Amino acid sequence: MSLPPYVTHVEVGAIVIAHLDRYTAKKLRAAGLDVKRSWLSGDGRLAVDPPDASGRPSVDEEDKLMALARLGIAFAYDYKQGMDPAGMMLDLCQRGRYVGTFKQIAFGDRGPQIVRMPEGEEGWVREQKRDDSEG
Repeated sequence: MSLPPYVTHVEVGAIVIAHLDRYTAKKLRAAGLDVKRSWLSGDGRLAVDPPDASGRPSVDEEDKLMALARLGIAFAYDYKQGMDPAGMMLDLCQRGRYVGTFKQIAFGDRGPQIVRMPEGEEGWVREQKRDDSEG
């Protein structure tokens, strides 16, 4: 299974997208997202305004995350990060800033799994608990 493009992390000034193929990069650019794609690694970077003085993400960053979700880009789930990309999207949903679903990708013992969130959130939590009890 080849991996779909997905947001791996958000850093100051950029959203980083792994496995960004040329077709998807063109689709993002056509939607007004000026993503830069590395010809060497295949990863993409989407410039965003830096966080405000309080450390909250900029409106530009949130808008671009939501645009990526609407275009079908997945968001990585990583319990080790303080605010993983999927967690950032869930926060936008909980605050009512984003209405709809998005794709969450997580990597576990059974390989990569994509879950539609937040509708799949309860099932995802149950599956994670089941995986923990089996291990």
